[in-house]
Amino acid sequence: MHCIPLADTPNDGRDHRLYQHANGLRCLLISDPCASLATCVAQVDAGSHDEPANQPGLAHLLEHMLFMGSERYPQSGSFPALVSRCAGRFNASTAAEATRFFFSVSPAGLPSCIAQLADMLAAPLFAPDLVGVERQVIDAEFHTRLADDALHQQAALATVLNPEHPMSRFSAGNAISLTGSDSALALQLRHFHQQHYRAADMLLILHANQSPRALLALATAFADRQSPGRRPERTRPRLFAEHKLPCRLQREAVHSAPKWQMVYPLTGLDWLAHDSTGSWLCEWIASPSPAGALGWLRERGLVAELNVRIDDLSDTQGLLCVELEPLLKLKDYRQLLDAWQMWLNWLGDADPQCWPTESRTRLLDQAFSRGPQGDPVEWLKVLAHRLMRLPVEALFEPSANRQPVSVQRWRSLLGQLQPARLLLVQPHCHTRWTGRTEWTGTGYQSQGLRWRVPVQKAPLRSADGPHFDFPVPISDSPEAFPDLPGLRLLELPPQNSEAGPASQQLQTRLTWCWPAGQSTEAQRFFLQSCWALQIESLARRAELCGVNIAWQQGPGVLNLTLSGPSDGAGDPLLSILRSVLSAITQRPTQPLLDLACHRLHSWQAEQAAQLPAYRCLAVLDTLLVSENAELCTCLAAACPGGCIGSSDRMSTATALSLWRYLREQAQLLWLKPSVWPDSTLDSQLLVAGFPGLKRCFGWVETGSRVLSEGIELRSVSVLAPDRSQLLYCQARSASAPDRAGWRLLQQLLASPFFDSLRTRQQLGYWVVARYHPVSGWPGLLFLVQSPSHDQGQITAAVDQFLLEQQQWVAAIPFADVKAQAERLADVLEARQNSTEDAFESHWHSLLGRTDASLLAECEALRYMQPEQWQALQQQLWKRPARLRLISETPPKVAKNPHLPKHETGRAL
Repeated sequence: MHCIPLADTPNDGRDHRLYQHANGLRCLLISDPCASLATCVAQVDAGSHDEPANQPGLAHLLEHMLFMGSERYPQSGSFPALVSRCAGRFNASTAAEATRFFFSVSPAGLPSCIAQLADMLAAPLFAPDLVGVERQVIDAEFHTRLADDALHQQAALATVLNPEHPMSRFSAGNAISLTGSDSALALQLRHFHQQHYRAADMLLILHANQSPRALLALATAFADRQSPGRRPERTRPRLFAEHKLPCRLQREAVHSAPKWQMVYPLTGLDWLAHDSTGSWLCEWIASPSPAGALGWLRERGLVAELNVRIDDLSDTQGLLCVELEPLLKLKDYRQLLDAWQMWLNWLGDADPQCWPTESRTRLLDQAFSRGPQGDPVEWLKVLAHRLMRLPVEALFEPSANRQPVSVQRWRSLLGQLQPARLLLVQPHCHTRWTGRTEWTGTGYQSQGLRWRVPVQKAPLRSADGPHFDFPVPISDSPEAFPDLPGLRLLELPPQNSEAGPASQQLQTRLTWCWPAGQSTEAQRFFLQSCWALQIESLARRAELCGVNIAWQQGPGVLNLTLSGPSDGAGDPLLSILRSVLSAITQRPTQPLLDLACHRLHSWQAEQAAQLPAYRCLAVLDTLLVSENAELCTCLAAACPGGCIGSSDRMSTATALSLWRYLREQAQLLWLKPSVWPDSTLDSQLLVAGFPGLKRCFGWVETGSRVLSEGIELRSVSVLAPDRSQLLYCQARSASAPDRAGWRLLQQLLASPFFDSLRTRQQLGYWVVARYHPVSGWPGLLFLVQSPSHDQGQITAAVDQFLLEQQQWVAAIPFADVKAQAERLADVLEARQNSTEDAFESHWHSLLGRTDASLLAECEALRYMQPEQWQALQQQLWKRPARLRLISETPPKVAKNPHLPKHETGRAL
């Protein structure tokens, strides 16, 4: 292994090292003393755009087949079983030009998991009979994804792209597109694998609490197993053929609240991925400030929300995609384009030399020094993408993104955002279409985009654009924090300073709570929308400096969690928290209330249109926690806004009354870092903003409803045509031994459930068994979503599985059960010592949950006795308490009548 120097790495207490094997494979190794799990990401620089045009979905099928047996590990499904034994999780994904495999397991499981992954990537078996099985799984996944609007977006977009470009092709794959016999398809897979899975176009990233030397040994063994060489060179034609743009593309929407898109092709910008120009453009477009595109379009009543991204493709091509929620009718799109073009005309004259580069750079420097945070799987995937696409010196947050914008490059980029290069995509429902896409049956029609392009400029000033300084909050009272009856506070102890800089971060959580009957989920979402809009610019600045602001709903509560770096005094986290509270205690303006109402109704539409599996999960928690607790007796006359049905439209006066009511009734839970002074927050501001703090604390967490012995059956109304079923099995108590035991049962059952119902019986693509506690009460859920089998077949399959597993689990020698329990205890103990889980443990204490620590579960696992194991099995099988949720689809949407005949109702 050859070491490649890394010039600029975060000062986060981690050891970052990059190596390259003699066969070309690169390995990024991150030794982290604070890592509770070992995480691996392996990426191959080949995807659906590299597959043969006559075999759509071949790259996707290959990704699936790598889990179906390899030279040294021939048993199909053995890798998921191994990951389950190591108390971990895994997944894989196929993108346009990359295929990615990742897992996160207990530290002790890393060597065995990475050894098997290496063999899977190097020497898959491609057994023809299993190729046939996975072809049907791909088909089930395709039918499930027909309820996903993104699939129809891509299918319609393909109709206006250059037919020679691979983005114009169908890439998801199904049983029809993957043609030929099982044996012939196995040969095609082997050929594609031999061509594209080459070491010089692969990379490996490891993150674990192991020494750099130990990680290097694992990486070397992984690299030694891979085939040397490179994949074939790519050549890509232009994305759009001549005379295709400008274009207005209308396409069929799956749901009733779709978003529009404005798309511009970008070419010849080989510097864009590692230069600050693109990120500055996205800042300007997404900024809610008066001179940002979002702020300008909002002020004119044209747009509610806006997101922007730059998709970097090979051959220096890319796409600028601006996705927005319109506030105008479909036929009035020219009003939007007029305002957008006026804003672009103005931005073209803006001088980058006058922008607040220094203040933005300070924020980025803070985030860079802190290093990536959150779920390691997610930030390792980002690093994998960067390592595959960018120069080594730009691997981490590149220095170029913290430098002033080059005027020349800025003009070059803006010069490509011309009306003649615009594609406007408008999804909508209920119309007659001139065409339908071949594989998805998506209705579409396209025509030249013609409108009188405005030459005038928006009357804006650069000073009113994005800015990166934090507002000065209202000053605190110098006195100690007074006694507020409606505030329940718990101080977080200082973190272990010996763990290194990576752990030197703070978290704090403010939770507004309403006793049962004083709020609904929809009302709390409305309040969350008001507050999120009030701090929208602040949240963006916080994100740039490495501070995360997250909202989360719970029964009767609304959580606000802030996490970020600590410099001893608590800044910038403390300053941001004060600024947040200063903002949300202010009365919202009428335009903001209107936007909050819009967000509420969009959210309700999204909830109604969720895939059946998600709907079952949502209803499960509602039935177990909220059925009795949130009947909302306040909805008669005391609470403005009432029940807020999905079709309701609140007036501004009603919305303001609801905002006042909720904030006046709210009381507070607060996890406060002990390093912060007693006068952290302005007590007068809190009392003025939340009068409920002057009343005695009246909130109690709603416990889980205890199910009766037997099976309770409920139906769940859904819009998507797939059938979904959820069987929830509830423990008999929330004691530490029961919580630990039911985690152990999940470890034993998850992999066999997936293998039986998804791989062998092919019930559907979505098959999962997992541990699912509700308000601290343990349970297991078994979830299936199927496009091909009816509810009776799903019920029979799940019940038969549990019957078979009862006999299998009972036959496991207790010594093997004990060994698995020890491995699980090791994982839980490491989690308990991690920063995130320690925080959640204190949160459970603040909620009043007793004996909720993971350490108590660890002890129960380590000292488990045979009679306890027998009692756990009795709970699950002999005296079960279960809730079965079955989805029901209205007959009119049970099938998509526009699918090609060979794609409708296919039995697998």
